This record gives sequence, structure tokens and C-alpha cells, in this order.
Amino acid sequence: MQSVREFDHALILVSDLDDGDARMRKLGFRPTPRGVHSAHMGTANSTIMLSDMTYFEVIGVLNPTPSNEGMRIMLERGQGLFGYAVKTGDVHTTMTELAALSANAGDVVEFSRAVDLPGGPRDAAFSIINIDPARALGLKMFTCQHHTPDVVWREDYLEQPNGVTGVAAVVGAARDLNVAEASLRLLFGDRVAVQGGEVTIGFDNSTVTFLSPDELLSRFGLKAFDEPALHVLRLRTRDLDLTRRTLTGNHVEFEDRGNDTLRVSPQDACGAMIEFVPA
Repeated sequence: MQSVREFDHALILVSDLDDGDARMRKLGFRPTPRGVHSAHMGTANSTIMLSDMTYFEVIGVLNPTPSNEGMRIMLERGQGLFGYAVKTGDVHTTMTELAALSANAGDVVEFSRAVDLPGGPRDAAFSIINIDPARALGLKMFTCQHHTPDVVWREDYLEQPNGVTGVAAVVGAARDLNVAEASLRLLFGDRVAVQGGEVTIGFDNSTVTFLSPDELLSRFGLKAFDEPALHVLRLRTRDLDLTRRTLTGNHVEFEDRGNDTLRVSPQDACGAMIEFVPA
């Protein structure tokens, strides 16, 4: 996909949106007001918007629909990182590229969600293409074109109290890294690198990395699921001391790794391990 060069956002799937929002606030984030997606999506979310034009969202199911079946299946296993989106400036060019690879899961999907802004409500509008899970290691991966970036990256929610400015990386695990490399290289070409027992997609603004289950356990103390899955969200902060003070002040347990990394366990972050590193 030559039309895709940047990471867009990560999705944390939760069973209770109110609880998810509360946990994000305790970690020092400012979630946007709840947004309800188009009826066929059957979902709602709140977003953590970041100044480097990445973000992550806390998303949950409101009403069962065919579109959110995968989310409901994952929730039977538990909360956590559900997938990620990559950014395109021209969804139709991307569609042509994916179709040539037989990697798209259906046509372009148009959807929107209402956003209450200080000047009045507006719709945030998106065009997405879901990538065939068989080409995406079985994960939720999609390309996203933002038609209203000023509504999504709203200025009154970009400054995070804990100092976070962007998504540095998403880390997952796959039992067969050779299969992971082949699948991801089909989509992202020479942006995929293999080094030191990890397979990494190098976007212009972030990375997505897959480790072996043993390596995930060694580095993060996490046990991998049987299938490929995402486990860790690494975030950049402009001031690690501010992040440390915020977590301490909010009585959040964290591990200070002593190598410019703070780590919050999945139990305190909606099923996703969150790491904070310097910007």
C-alpha cells in the first residue's frame, strides 16, 4: 500500500464504556465526550487525541450488529487492544491497491459520529476499508481517511494532563513470525523489517511490532494468547516526570523501569499494558 505511510490510531475494546473512561482519566488522560457511531456499526467510543496527529480510542458495543461481531467474540476472551488503523489520504487509491492484493474485506465503508463542539455539534466523518483478517494475522486492521480532521483532533482535547503527545508503538505477539512477516510484507512492502526476533512495520510516525510469545513474556511479563494478538500500547510523553507525578497522584500502580520507561499493567488499563516513554 504505497498510499499508506502513517499510523492512525489504536483501539482498546472494553465491556463497559463508563468504566473505560474512568480508568483513562485515572491514568491522566482527557477522553473526549462519548461519540455514537452510525447505526450499522452498533458501537460508541471516546477518544484520546494526541498532538502528533495519532490517537487511541476506548470502544464498546451498544447494539449487536454484523459489523461488531468480531468485537463481541473478543470480549468473550476479555478486554484489551483490539486492532489498529492506518492512515490514507485517498481511500479510493488505497482500495485499488488492496483489491490488487486481494486483501480488502469488502468495499469502502462510510460512517460518522456526532461530536459536541464548543461552537455546536458537528459530525466527524470517515471512510474506511477493512483489511481481510487472513492478510492481517487475524487482527482488526483497517485504513482510514479522515474527512473532518479538525473535528476529530479537537484543540480543546489535545493537551493531555499526563503529558502524552503520541503513539510510539503497538506491540503484539505471533507464534509464527515467518508467517507474520510474509503477511505484513504483502501489505506494507519494505516498511516491514525483521531484526532480533521481532517483525516490525515502520510507519513514518510510529511502529507496530510482533514478538514471539516467549519474547513477549521475557520483555513484558505477559502471556500471549493462542492466536496473534496485540498486548502493549507505548506512548510518548513530553515530560516523563509529569507522567510519573500524575500516576502517583491518582494512586495508579506502575513500574518504573529505570530506563526512561513507566509501565502500567493491563489490570489498570482496560486489558492493555501501557508504557510511557520520552517523546
